[in-house]
Amino acid sequence: MKKGMITPIAVCLLFLALSSCQTYVNTGTSTSGNSITVEALDDEISYNLDLRAVATLFADSRNTEDFERMLNDYDRGISNLDLNHDGYVDYLRVVETYENGTHLFLLQAALDYDVFQDVATIVVENNQDGVSVDIIGDPFIYGSSYIINPVFSRTPMIYSSFRTPGYTSWYSPYYWGYYPVYYHYRAPIRTNVYVTNVYNVVNVNNNYRYVNSISNRRTVDRMQSSLSRNDYARANPRQSFSSRNANVTNAREIQTRNANTRTTTSSSRSSSSLATRNSDNATNNSSSSRSGSSGTINSSNNNSSRSSSSGTVNSSNNNSSRSNSSGTNTNSSSRSSSSGTVNSNTNNSSRSSSSGTNTNSSSSSRSSSSGSSETNSRSSSGGRR
Repeated sequence: MKKGMITPIAVCLLFLALSSCQTYVNTGTSTSGNSITVEALDDEISYNLDLRAVATLFADSRNTEDFERMLNDYDRGISNLDLNHDGYVDYLRVVETYENGTHLFLLQAALDYDVFQDVATIVVENNQDGVSVDIIGDPFIYGSSYIINPVFSRTPMIYSSFRTPGYTSWYSPYYWGYYPVYYHYRAPIRTNVYVTNVYNVVNVNNNYRYVNSISNRRTVDRMQSSLSRNDYARANPRQSFSSRNANVTNAREIQTRNANTRTTTSSSRSSSSLATRNSDNATNNSSSSRSGSSGTINSSNNNSSRSSSSGTVNSSNNNSSRSNSSGTNTNSSSRSSSSGTVNSNTNNSSRSSSSGTNTNSSSSSRSSSSGSSETNSRSSSGGRR
C-alpha cells in the first residue's frame, strides 16, 4: 500500500517544484510578423510593465484620459503588475502637470485606499529641435536611470490634444476600489507569457533609445515632486530594485545580460549543429569511398581499346554503353551490373550482355589468347554465347 502511494506523491511534489519556478520558454509573433522567442525570464517585477508598450499607447492616444483607458484595457493587457499581491493586476491611474511647454505625466498603481506607487514618468518637452519624449521608469521598480527616449515613426496623435484651446491637465479621479465602468479585474499571468503577448502591442517601427539622463532634470524633479506617491516603496524597502538585484544598476542591464545569454546559447547550438553535420558528411564520404563493387573492376575509357579475355568477361565498348555482366562499373554515361570479375572499358555506344564466358570482338580487331586475350574494338558488337 505504501509503495503504491509513493509514486503519485513524488509526481505531485515534482510538479509543484517545477510550477513554482519562473523560468519559461515561449514563442510569439510581433506586429511585423516576425517570431520572437522569450527565454529564461525570472520573477523580476520590472518585466511586468514594458515601457516600450507604454510609449506605443501614449503616441496612439487621443488625449490623456484615453491613454489611461488603454493602459487598463482588459484585452490589451499592457500591465501585469500586482504589487500588493492581491491576485489582481493593479489599476494604473495617470496624473498630469504642465509648465512652460513641458508636460509631465505620472503613472501610479492604486494599491489600497489612499495608497499609490509611482510606476513611470513621461516627460514631453518642446525644444528647439521639436518635441522630445522621455519615459522614466521609477527607481523602485526599474532601478536608477532607466530611461527610454522613443523616436516615433509618425507624429503622435496625443500631441494635437496639447494644442486644444483651454487645455487643462488631466488628474485621474479613480483610486483603489473606485474604477471606471470599462475596467474589469484581471489576474496576472506568467511573466514570460506577458512578455510574449505585450510584444505584439509594441510598435516596432518606432526607435526606442535607452539614455542615461534627460535635459532639464531639475525642472522635471520639481514638477514631479508635487504629484509623486511612493507609499508602497516606503512601506516595503526590501522590495526595491537594488534589494532584488545586487550589483545591477537598472533593468536595462538585466535585459542586456539575458539577451547576450540567449545569443551565446544560440551560437553554441549552431556550432554544435554544424559540427554534427560535418561529422555526418565525413562519415558518408568515407562510406562512399569504401563502397565499390564486388569482385575486381578495372575501368578505362578509350575509343580504341584493347581487352584480354580468358574465361573472364572483358568488354570494350565505345560511347554511352550499357553492359549487363559480372561486376559493376560505370564510366562515361554507362550502366553496368555484374557479379564476378570484370575488366570493363566503356566508351561510345555499345551493349553487351554476358553469362558464362563472353568475348567481345569487332571488325579491325587483333586478339591473342594465351590465358588472356586483347581485343581492339571500334564498332558496336554483341556478345557471343
